Amino acid sequence: MLSYILQICILFFLLYIGHRLGYTCISNLIIGILSLIILTNLSFEGTTRSIAEVPIFIFNLFLYAILFVSSLFIYRDIDNEKRGYFIRPIILFGIIVFFEVFTLKFDEALGSMFLPIFLAFFPLYVLKYYKKY
Repeated sequence: MLSYILQICILFFLLYIGHRLGYTCISNLIIGILSLIILTNLSFEGTTRSIAEVPIFIFNLFLYAILFVSSLFIYRDIDNEKRGYFIRPIILFGIIVFFEVFTLKFDEALGSMFLPIFLAFFPLYVLKYYKKY
């Protein structure tokens, strides 16, 4: 129980560091990857820890990188125009979830794949979008 509380406190601390660094591109990438590590570890705590944790983490990291690349448009918006930058990662995340559900057929995909990617990416992205516009 203490490890859960400690890891959640570390997640909030990482969000605070992102806020202090100004949500730049590199800091968001690093903070997102660290958050993904913690969230994937949280989903495999206890008796479900197995050899499948490493491939799922690498797959989550790959999908997180794809989502992050889709969000790079907001970092390059010099004119501060609110084009459709917020909707692109949401649509891409929906497509990723759709293909994961139909191709992998993994029973615990919600807790070990979808939720860690969602919680590692979207809080930082929403805060960056809110701060910029």
